[in-house]
Amino acid sequence: MSVAEKVSDLVSPLCSSANVELVDIELNGGVLKIVIDQSEGLNTEVLAYMTREISRQLDHEEPVPGSYTLEVTSPGLERPLKKPEHFEKAVGSLITVKKIPGSAGERRIEGILMSTSSTGISVKLEDRSSQEVSFESIQKARTVFVWQQDSKSTKSSGEKEKILDGRIEQ
Repeated sequence: MSVAEKVSDLVSPLCSSANVELVDIELNGGVLKIVIDQSEGLNTEVLAYMTREISRQLDHEEPVPGSYTLEVTSPGLERPLKKPEHFEKAVGSLITVKKIPGSAGERRIEGILMSTSSTGISVKLEDRSSQEVSFESIQKARTVFVWQQDSKSTKSSGEKEKILDGRIEQ
């Protein structure tokens, strides 16, 4: 069992009892990053509470060998997409996908996530074509935040905004 799996087993019940979603766990270079979220969004009180609870649990069980820094955080504006349910929540959003080396087609794609299935996703590209991507071929994926000064405006000055306009029209 990996460290991330051990930590997940310890942290999942804490998240459930606090009505918080456990999004991701990463151990990288001595930093244990635990990403959590709530449907209504996280505030600093929830983050502080979860950090204390998770820290206590990890200190008691010691699933991580050696010293590490605990970081409990929200997914942020550009949210990582790792699990099928993450992709389901992001349908209609602009995403970027990096495929594993050797995958068919372009290795990096960006477009609107149109749909998900049990095996993968469908992405509408800038040229209005669609590309099917299997979950097995995705190395990394995340939502893309596009800053718009006037959210009511449908004027498009760039390609990404044209994609977003296409999403709004549907």
